[in-house]
Amino acid sequence: MTQSLNDSLIATLAQAGGAFIDAPSVMSAAVLLELSGEDIRGRLCSFSGPDGEEFCLRPDMTAPIALMAAQSGGKAARYRYSGPVFRFPAHPGEPLEFIQTGFEWVGEDSTPAKDAEALTLVVDALREAGVEQGALHFGDSALYNALIDALGLSDPWPERLKKAFKRRHGPKALIDGKLGSSSLSPLAKALAGLPEDEARAAVEEVFTATGISPVGGRDAGDIAARLTALSQAQSAGDVPKGAGDVIRAFLDISGPARKAGEAVAKLAKKAGISLDEALNAYNARLDALETADAVGANEAMFSATFGRRFDYYDGLVFEIVHPGPGGERAMVSGGRYDRLIHALSDGQADATAFGVAMRPDRIGEAARMEGST
Repeated sequence: MTQSLNDSLIATLAQAGGAFIDAPSVMSAAVLLELSGEDIRGRLCSFSGPDGEEFCLRPDMTAPIALMAAQSGGKAARYRYSGPVFRFPAHPGEPLEFIQTGFEWVGEDSTPAKDAEALTLVVDALREAGVEQGALHFGDSALYNALIDALGLSDPWPERLKKAFKRRHGPKALIDGKLGSSSLSPLAKALAGLPEDEARAAVEEVFTATGISPVGGRDAGDIAARLTALSQAQSAGDVPKGAGDVIRAFLDISGPARKAGEAVAKLAKKAGISLDEALNAYNARLDALETADAVGANEAMFSATFGRRFDYYDGLVFEIVHPGPGGERAMVSGGRYDRLIHALSDGQADATAFGVAMRPDRIGEAARMEGST
């Protein structure tokens, strides 16, 4: 990657306005673990402080910027950034540290037109960098969540199924009874029927008796709540078969975006549930993307299982990929996270948000490939 290419990306993003900021490089690992689950721990460059609290280098820019926005009350603002992020690679040979350039729009209208505006800005930046052949792949967490809500399942299934979506094969594994199916510890079983204050006291007593100290920013109350939830979840039985079949069918939907939307509508009708509101938003976004000529939206590909593993997102999630010698790789990724700032502020701030992360190193490779053809 050349500095001039990254400067070009930054200049194009600046056309949409917003302040250029540098987010903190170090953050509490507990924040990310709470948002995305323990599976993400293996990707974090983490370390412990003298008191046992766990910290990590920022794995992306979205989390620390959203945390800054939450601390400022979630006021409407546009932020731009460019700087290093750190995470262990998912594939051999990829760097642990790389530059990420992008933007976060906080507190603006959560509409399909706004999504299209953000993606159109991304396409302009790619074209200025010499890349024309990117392909849009996307999913829609809101569509999945709407399906789970429409099925009318009893607790704890709606929450468990939504959380399972954080894992690549999580929902199907949960339906098959393979997620969290290990036997419960005696402590978890003992806590299951206790009131919250008594469960916390029991965990504190274990800490005192064993000399163990909690790590990762979690106190005895957090640990007691997690063990209690695990016990209650494992005693809930199986996902009702009919609902499980509908969820499986939904997760199998993939292909051209328009046809995928039609397949979801057909599935909903067959299951006797309504997804009209979520599907109307889905189709309105496609209309807006096509009107804006964003990333050749007519060729956009949808996958019901597609999602960002850092589970901040609750609406559109996307990647723009480019073919290479080792297969397709994402040059740009991002999506909508309308509930994240509310969660990070403990309910004190509420603001919609849309974020985009660009990989200048991969964009540079794609530009060189296209220039050589």
